[in-house]
Order: sequence, then C-alpha cells, then structure tokens
Amino acid sequence: MEMMDELKSIIEEALMPAQGCTDPVSVAFAAARARQELTRRIGGTGNAGNSGKIDGTGEGVNAGKLEKIKITVNANLYKNAARVTIPGTTDCGVTMAAALGYLAGDSERNLEVLSDLRDRDIDEARKLVKAGLFEVEIDRDINRLLIDLELTVSGGAGRDAGMDSGVERLRLVILDYYTAVEAVEHNDEIGDFKVEPVDAVKRKRQPVENYELEDFIKFAENIDVDELGILREGIEISKRLADEGMEKSAGMAATIRSMLKLDSKECKLLQYPSLLASAASEARMTGSSQPAMSLAGSGNQGITAFLTMIGAAEALEKSEEELIRALALAILISVYVKARLGVLSAMCGAGVASAFGASGGIVYLLGGSKKDIFQAGLNLYGVLTGIVCDGAKTGCAYKVALSSHWAVQSAVLASRGIGLSPSEGMLADNMEDLLDNLARLNSPGMDSTDREILDIMLEKERV
Repeated sequence: MEMMDELKSIIEEALMPAQGCTDPVSVAFAAARARQELTRRIGGTGNAGNSGKIDGTGEGVNAGKLEKIKITVNANLYKNAARVTIPGTTDCGVTMAAALGYLAGDSERNLEVLSDLRDRDIDEARKLVKAGLFEVEIDRDINRLLIDLELTVSGGAGRDAGMDSGVERLRLVILDYYTAVEAVEHNDEIGDFKVEPVDAVKRKRQPVENYELEDFIKFAENIDVDELGILREGIEISKRLADEGMEKSAGMAATIRSMLKLDSKECKLLQYPSLLASAASEARMTGSSQPAMSLAGSGNQGITAFLTMIGAAEALEKSEEELIRALALAILISVYVKARLGVLSAMCGAGVASAFGASGGIVYLLGGSKKDIFQAGLNLYGVLTGIVCDGAKTGCAYKVALSSHWAVQSAVLASRGIGLSPSEGMLADNMEDLLDNLARLNSPGMDSTDREILDIMLEKERV
C-alpha cells in the first residue's frame, strides 16, 4: 500500500464516534455482544438492538433468564470505569455498564452501544445490579486491555438439552482494543482460550511506526481533503459536544470564559482552544449522551486533538481546508505516540499523546517547520510528562484543559524559536529517542505508581 493510502487508513481506523467514556462503554459493548452471540447460538431470534430488550427480571426474547455475569478486567480499565458517569445516566461502574449493555445495548453501534437508552432500561439495570447478579474481578497481572466476560442464563429457547437445568454459558474476550473481540466460547468450550500477559506477548509494531514526522507533514500537505470526510465528521461532533459543555453555567469552561476577554487574535489563540476542549470533556465525563470522536480508543484524546485544533484555527482565522490538513497531522502524531505507549497507560493520554499532536498541528497552522514541531514536543514533554491517569472522572476535563492549553503555548513558543533543550531531563535530540524515553517512563517506570493509584481507589470504595 502506498504511503498516502496507508496513512489515510491509519487516520480512519484511529477515529470512531464514542458515546461516553470508552472504558465503561466497552464493558456495555461486551455484555451486549455476548447476549447477541448467545441468542444466536441457541437458535433465538433476539439481537442486541431494540427488538432484544429485556424486562426487569432479566428475561428476554429467547435469551433465557439471567443467572450471572462475571467480568474480569485489567487494572487500568477498571480504574477508568469505576468513577466516570455512564452516558445518559447518573450511574458509574463496571457492573452498571454491563447491566445496561445486557439489557438495552446494541453492539452493532460499537462505542455508541448505549445510544438508545430509556429510563426504564436504567431502572431495570439498577434492579439487576442490586440483585447481585454481577461479579467483577481485577486481573493485575494482565498489562493489556482486557474484558473477559462470562454470561450464564437459564431457560432460554433452543437451549442445549445436554446442559443441566437448561443452563447456557457464553464467554466473550476483548483484548487490546475496546471493541476487538478476540474469542467467543460456548458451554463446554469455555476456558480453551488463554489470555497471555503483556510480557509473554511480543509487542506488535503498528503500521504508523513505519513512518516518520516528515511523512506525516508530507501527507498533510498533499492529501485531497475531500478524502478526509472522517475529519469533517469529527469537527462537527466535537463542536456539538463543546457547545453542550459551554451551556453548563456552573461548569469549569463557562466559568473561566466569563472571566476572559478574547479581544485579540493572540489572546484568543492562547485561551479559546482549552476552553472548547475542557467544555466538551466536562460534558462527556458527566454523562452527556452526545458522542465524541474518539482517537485511538479515547474520547478525551479525540476531544483534546479536535477541539484544540478547532479553537486554534478559529483564532487564527484559518480556512476549513487548512484546519483539516493540520488536523490530519495532529491525528497522525497522536496515533504514533499511542502506538509506543499502548491503548491504556499510566500517564494521561490527553497530556502525552493528543497534546503533542495538537501542538504539532498548531505549529503547522503557524507556518512552522519540522524542527519547530519537534521543539514543540520538547516544550510539551518537559512540562506534562508524568501527569498520571487516576481514573476517568469529571476531573479529566481539568487535565484536558491543561493539556490543550500547554499544547498551544508549546507551539507558539517553538514557532518563535523558544524552547527547552533536548539535554534536559528525559528529553532527547530526536523523535525516536524521545518517545523511547517516554515509553520507558510509562512502563516499567510508572507501573508501581499505577498500582498504588488503583489501591487508593479501591480503599475509597470500601469506606
């Protein structure tokens, strides 16, 4: 595949509309998909969409009565699902996400699996959770994204006559990406698939790693923007979410906006992008049903990249074409960083991945060079490296605000020849070594920090 075609495919594969935080939503996706698979295997006619919705007893079309759902997740996914609001609800947590997915999820809609929730679905899900039908385990030895879900029902139409009391079981395993179903096992097959820890799996080199910053710039400069409809879609989705966040009169972004005067191009450039990004993140993290355009599996990474670029382009009075070209560069840089760090990391992805992408995109809008983009990365990592991920929650909007704000400042400083020396701290004089240092700091460097954060969160839950 030629470079232009492959980089376009990388952008398209990295972006997906996502309703709510991707971690609990991916659990809902797993539960909805498991129910759909079990219904199909036992000869039922139900599906994961509206025609297969279930009543409050857990009884559904040909699915049988829910007896139990056991969910095993890796530590980082649990950390991110524990305290963030599930879209369309006021609820949090892995068990509620699984209940909603099982009762009302449509897995055909991927990370918008819960887009058709009704009030009665939420009430019924709460009843199932209260009934104790869900069990959650955290696998601390699996350092990769994992959702291992086992569904048990009884009395379903078409059940295997050889099973005791008509019990049917199905196991569904998601690995390494939020909607990547790695294995589906039914009844006696369950247990055949073994999940290997990350140290037993050679890290797969991602296609984006075959390219360099210069290739990303060349792509942004030469691609026909009409081929990048996914970016236009992301711009519209991102604007709608930011508008919703700005309407929160008691929210962070609206409060700060009321105190600012964006009366010059320079002032607007330094302040407006982070206001947009934080508004969208705050809306998303507090249960908005409005989707975000996720980037590399994360809505906040998508928000940081898209809305920082949208705000900067507006401040600089750039055209839609100029914005799309700069966005393409920002997305490719962000995907490149995430390829080195993994889907889930100890550090905030908005701060270390999307912020670098956005900073590079802004340098491009300012007419800067490849050297300036790298300098912006040095400026950014000299400040934001090590910002921890302590779970998805409302506070993520504050980290998005910081990441977006410093992405802009890093770009402005770099474009004016001002910045940190590569000899400082964990910085380096080339992109490869810089990201090697970042990946090393992330893991194994921050593994113990990550474990302590999870322990603190679990202790708070037990109080």
